Amino acid sequence: MVRIHLVVDGQQPLPAIIIAPPEDLHALTVAWEIRQCGGSVIILNTADFPNLWSISLTADEGDAPRFDVITAEGVVTDAAISGVWWRRTRPFAVSEAITDDKHRRLCRDDCAALFEGWIYALGARVINPLAAELAARRKPVQLANARRCGLRHPSTVISSSPDDVRALLSRHDGEFIYKGLTTPASMIVETRPLDEEARGNLALLRFSPCIIQRRIDGGADIRATIVEDEIFAAEIRARHPGAQLDWRLDPAIDVHAHTLPDEVAGAIQRMQKELGLRYGAYDLRRDAEGKYWFFEVNPGGQYLFVEIATEQKISRAIARALIAAPATCEIPHDAT
Repeated sequence: MVRIHLVVDGQQPLPAIIIAPPEDLHALTVAWEIRQCGGSVIILNTADFPNLWSISLTADEGDAPRFDVITAEGVVTDAAISGVWWRRTRPFAVSEAITDDKHRRLCRDDCAALFEGWIYALGARVINPLAAELAARRKPVQLANARRCGLRHPSTVISSSPDDVRALLSRHDGEFIYKGLTTPASMIVETRPLDEEARGNLALLRFSPCIIQRRIDGGADIRATIVEDEIFAAEIRARHPGAQLDWRLDPAIDVHAHTLPDEVAGAIQRMQKELGLRYGAYDLRRDAEGKYWFFEVNPGGQYLFVEIATEQKISRAIARALIAAPATCEIPHDAT
C-alpha cells in the first residue's frame, strides 16, 4: 500500500485512491503522475481487505451516512476523496482461522457487499462508476449502443442457437470469426476463424453462447483510448501471420499514433457518454476502403503499450481526472 497524505486540512490536496495490486504498472504510473501534478494518492489492494485495511459505514440517526477508509496510517472519509480509479481487483482475503468452506464463502461475499457498496456510493467520482462499468462490459449492451451512437459494426449473432448462426451465415458471403463473450482472469481468449471445423461444431453452442461475426480485412487495427472526452488513438499492425485476427497474440506489434476522422471520434465520445464511462479502450478496424468498424470496448483495458509506443499522455489524463487537475498540468523537466 502506498500512502501520501491522509489528513485533509484545507492546505493539502484531497487524496485520490487507486484500487490495484501494488505491482500494477498502470497504477504506479498514474500514481506518479498524480504526485507530479501536486496531488496525493493511496494505492489499495483488495487482496489486503479486510485484514490490512477496512471500510466502515456509519449512519447515526439524524446524520448523513459516512464511509471511512481505515488503514494502518490513518482514516480517510468519503467526502475527503477526490476520485477513485477502480483499476484491478484481487480476491478478498479470508483469514486462515476460518476453515469451513461455507463460512469462508460468506466472508468473501460480505466483503464484496461492503466494498462494492462503497464504490457504488462514490458514484461519478469513480473511474468507472460501478453500475456503468458492469453494464458496459457486456457485449450485447456495447453493440446496441454502438449502432445508436453512429459506429458501424459487422453483422453479428450472439447466441447459443446453432440455427440462428446458420441463418446469419446463409445471409452473407465472406468469412466469419468467433470469440467468447467474456475473458477469464489472466487469460487471452483469442478471436478465431469460423472455419469448416468450427462450423461442424456449431451444435456445441447449446452449452454456451458465443459471438459470431463477419470478418473485416484489409486495414489496420485501431485502439482508441478515451479518458473523459479526450481520445488517444493508435494504429496497431501485427507482424505474425497467426495474429492477423487478434493482435494481442503478437508480442512484436507495430504501434503508431493515429488520427481518427471527426465522425468516428464523435461517435466514440457519444458512446462513452451513453455508457456512462469515464475511461474506455475501444477496438476498431479500418477496412481496405478506409471504413472504420467497431468491435468492442473494454472499460478497463490496458493502455501503457500505446503510451510507451506513441508518447501519448494517457496516464496523465487519468491522473488529472482523478484529482480534477487542469489540462495545463505539466511534469517538471527535472522530475524523477
